[in-house]
Amino acid sequence: MKKVFLAAAFSVAASAAGAATIYSGEIPVADYITIGDADWAWASPCGADIDSCANFDIAEQATYGWRLPDAKEIADYILPSVSDFVASFFKDDIYACASGWFNSSWTHCDVSDALAGFVWNVDGGYFSETFVIRTAGGAPGPAPVPVPAAGLMMVAGLGGLAALRRRRAA
Repeated sequence: MKKVFLAAAFSVAASAAGAATIYSGEIPVADYITIGDADWAWASPCGADIDSCANFDIAEQATYGWRLPDAKEIADYILPSVSDFVASFFKDDIYACASGWFNSSWTHCDVSDALAGFVWNVDGGYFSETFVIRTAGGAPGPAPVPVPAAGLMMVAGLGGLAALRRRRAA
């Protein structure tokens, strides 16, 4: 019985170790490109509608402004020249690739598929690559700085409550 329990525990631990997770936090600058007024990230080596990419998840990165491009953005940025668009991801002798921030199954980008024109289309057609977009520098800025007047108002309010309490006690 002890051996069966140990074998079961080992198999659960081994399968958990093999499961990848989506990277958290903002995508590093080295892993996306900026073209004009838009940041582009290579989010997944397959289309969001394909079963093998069921783990595609944009939820956390949406908080940093990332979203799927609309048909006009695909027409404006990608379709004039897919090869030029893909070539723009070549930075520092490697391709900028952010797929690990969007998919737990894939952490690479398929350059040959993208160069062949297989990029994800918002119309749901079968394409092999998924790109996401945001307004350039679209990550949220630092937390707002508290306004000094708000602190003064709070102190004045607490002082007023203390004075009222003294008056009732007297």
